[in-house]
Amino acid sequence: MLPLPKNLGLPSYYHKAGYTGVRLIDHKAINDILANYKNPISTTSINPSGEKPANSIKKILNYFSNQIEIIIDNEINTEAKPSTILKIGEDNYTVIRDGAVSQAEIKSRLEL
Repeated sequence: MLPLPKNLGLPSYYHKAGYTGVRLIDHKAINDILANYKNPISTTSINPSGEKPANSIKKILNYFSNQIEIIIDNEINTEAKPSTILKIGEDNYTVIRDGAVSQAEIKSRLEL
């Protein structure tokens, strides 16, 4: 989660308490596609806030059935850990949710 300036005028669903979420994707094919798209993309996670991540297409459809136009089946790894969520400040960070990226790796990559 990154801090946002107060005067951006974004709808409330783009931020919470002055912060917005930014996802870094570690998937070459998706990153290759997105590299050609120069605008921000807004999307939900694969679960509603507070719910367990959906680890199958059936669970995704249970959560979002009337909101989905397309699903690209990339063989969901049911053993994968969820995303790590950080709340980043000017000179510190807080781990909101432990996940696939360990705290040791975070510390080694961030110079805060």
